[in-house]
Amino acid sequence: MPTSTHLSRWLQLQREGRLPDSPWLGHDPQPSLLLDARAQPLDLNPALRQWLDDAATGDLAALLPINHPALVRACLEQQRAIEQVEAQWGERILLWSFIPDPHRQRVLARCQEATTQVQAERESARARRLYRLITENTTDLISRHTPDGTFLDASPASWTLLGYWPEQLRALLARSLFHSQDLAGPMPRTQDALEPDGSHTMTYRTR
Repeated sequence: MPTSTHLSRWLQLQREGRLPDSPWLGHDPQPSLLLDARAQPLDLNPALRQWLDDAATGDLAALLPINHPALVRACLEQQRAIEQVEAQWGERILLWSFIPDPHRQRVLARCQEATTQVQAERESARARRLYRLITENTTDLISRHTPDGTFLDASPASWTLLGYWPEQLRALLARSLFHSQDLAGPMPRTQDALEPDGSHTMTYRTR
């Protein structure tokens, strides 16, 4: 891994225009840099330079995945891109892609900030785990439906309460379980209530 002294010296030369630029880097809107086979920086684009200037540290290694030298080697040896490698930079979450140039033995590293995306995915995963925990352990029937009442999934309590396993309920219309005398009333009222309110409680008999 490059030392902080090496990086500081290299960044100073780059800012002074004493290093050759790669023209295509300047047109990349995402922060990106060019690395040699030893993961030493060869060039970086204005977007990444702006990040470093704003951070006022000049610590390029802090932005990269901690194992980026190994990623550069693997990228060149296997001659394939390595994508979506996560790195934490303070409170920001970065996703890096490493794209090889085997003929010149160098790698383009491109970055995108994914803090909002990754945090949303983690929150969604936590919500799904909580939903599974609740539905798999409750004695109540919990189910999800399409707007027309088709079952998407149901908790295991469906067997005790309805005599159907969750797998049997999927793609089944809820109204097919209603008592024939209740079919005329609940469904139209439910659909009318769901549109403005988003939720509705009803009581009905099953067959």
